[in-house]
Amino acid sequence: MDLSHFNIETSGPRPLLTGLVTVNGDFVGRIPLSWLELPVLTLPIQTRAFGSVDVPGVKVTLAPEAAQALNAVFKVSAFAPGFSTGTAQVFAISSNSGRGRGTHKDFEEGH
Repeated sequence: MDLSHFNIETSGPRPLLTGLVTVNGDFVGRIPLSWLELPVLTLPIQTRAFGSVDVPGVKVTLAPEAAQALNAVFKVSAFAPGFSTGTAQVFAISSNSGRGRGTHKDFEEGH
């Protein structure tokens, strides 16, 4: 099983990590992999250069579709939706910030 081209979908009730899945060389498609639970954040969120943000301590749990796929591939029933797979540090760049058009110096000075 190969996973690649990860995206974080934010249009639903909570962030969802998706990825392209290939099994034994056969492309399966983009499937939901994990639910992401953001830590408590201090507002306003401080952006870095070009509207980027680092979010450490994001809890990661197995999505139902990923649990089903893993159980099928490995012929087990060990993977359950909601299983904690650890924590992640998410690096994000906002495409809606409009700030990406400025210079690096603009961001350092808080403009």
